Amino acid sequence: MKNTISKTLGSLISENLDLSYFFSINIDEEKARLLGFQSSKAEAYIMSKGFVKIDYLYADNDDMLEFQFGNIFVVLIIQSTDGNN
Repeated sequence: MKNTISKTLGSLISENLDLSYFFSINIDEEKARLLGFQSSKAEAYIMSKGFVKIDYLYADNDDMLEFQFGNIFVVLIIQSTDGNN
């Protein structure tokens, strides 16, 4: 059966994620990508939902943490405290 945006959205909804951790959500036929700011609370929440840390798109960027659970990807941006981010 062909993947659809509705099927991907269904996967995202079934995980019952608290979307307040994210400021951007992108859904296509193959995957959902969520973007948020890193905090110890956000990172612990993502890990508690079964996401695992990966190095895929941002392997060379220490300011981005990437997580995956099935076809759902989360990127948390580490904000610098010196204003250079």
